[in-house]
Amino acid sequence: AVFAFRLRCAAEPQSLTVERLNAGDAYTYAPYNAYWNDYYTLNGDGAADGQTAQDDVFLYYPRSIAKEMLAARAEGDPACWTAWRAPTRLRQQPLHRRARCYDDLQAQCETAAKEQKLTDPDDITAYIRTWLNTNCRYDTNASQAPDGTDPIHYFLYESKSGYSVQFASAATLMFRMFGLPARYVVGYAAPQSLFTQQADGSWHAVLQDDNAHAWAEVYIDGQGWTPMEMTPGVLV
Repeated sequence: AVFAFRLRCAAEPQSLTVERLNAGDAYTYAPYNAYWNDYYTLNGDGAADGQTAQDDVFLYYPRSIAKEMLAARAEGDPACWTAWRAPTRLRQQPLHRRARCYDDLQAQCETAAKEQKLTDPDDITAYIRTWLNTNCRYDTNASQAPDGTDPIHYFLYESKSGYSVQFASAATLMFRMFGLPARYVVGYAAPQSLFTQQADGSWHAVLQDDNAHAWAEVYIDGQGWTPMEMTPGVLV
């Protein structure tokens, strides 16, 4: 897949245009914290149907101020706050079919939560990121788990090397062990170095397959599904 971002820097909110250069139209590529108008069809847990138009134009708030904007919206609309809070019921659900090979990791997370009083999502995120970055290394040529072997367990305790797929998968599992609703996400990452400024003042970047990336998301009250970057060397 190949598509282009055109980011126009202006006062909040900002505008981002996504042009599909050689990418399928089954998906809609959008930034976090984007406004979705009636033209888009959202299904299930935020999945967007592919559109027939060549370009998608979004208004969005930069991540640095998105939390404040979401909080203000929640305070102004109690119904919206209720909707944002709804998925927190997931916290009461046990890990689905968790393999017994993770018992030690579960115990480790429970001990850390108790001893370090880890209840805030930011503190839990810092713990998981530090643990993964300390015990595992980034390697795009890391070996895959042998057939019949649990891939996350193999990454954490045998190969101890991997790329975004392994780091995001392990982080998602650990977030759930701390009792936070979490999910594994794949998409594209557009590093700042990829953007070039245009004559009209906007910034332009072309994303290709080697910009594909995986990360974790955690559901946070009043903020919704929030990206959590765990791969070493990748900015949050």
